[in-house]
Amino acid sequence: MINRLAVMALFLASGVAAQSDPVAKGGSPDLSAPMTDSLQIDADTSLDVSPGDTIRYSVLIGNAGGASSPADNSVFTAVLDSNTALVVGSVTTTQGSVTSGNTGGDTSPIVNIGSLFVGASATVTFDVLVDDPFPMGVMQISAQGTVTSTQQTIDTDDPDTVDPSDATVTDSAQLPVELQEFSVE
Repeated sequence: MINRLAVMALFLASGVAAQSDPVAKGGSPDLSAPMTDSLQIDADTSLDVSPGDTIRYSVLIGNAGGASSPADNSVFTAVLDSNTALVVGSVTTTQGSVTSGNTGGDTSPIVNIGSLFVGASATVTFDVLVDDPFPMGVMQISAQGTVTSTQQTIDTDDPDTVDPSDATVTDSAQLPVELQEFSVE
């Protein structure tokens, strides 16, 4: 997991550079959305993600575009791993409003961010509960978000990898694996 302050520093540095570049002025939005994961509630105190634990996802949505290029009508959505469930009531945002995720029956987060101006950012957080029991042989959990604006659509990015726009993957040595039978002769 990447230090959230380091991600913000990189974002702000890129936004300042874009604003001072005369070619970028008046250009298009340049959205970014790194999504980090952290163990929020360790139900069995194992210090690893395991069945019954809660994972918190945090998405820092930023716009480093040209000087007059807000990302209008921005909306965040996420597709959650099938072996997890959204913790209803856990969805928060620093800008805009939560339209799904905080009411009984909601299964995924949706946040209406509105206009995201150049150099601005919004943080969306939500929690998921790891299924218990958990399927044998599955060793990771993933989630992928999307930010859609009038001008641009991007997928979230796992900052722990070099691949752009990839799902955020949570590995765990504590998720159950299928036991193999063997005999001693």
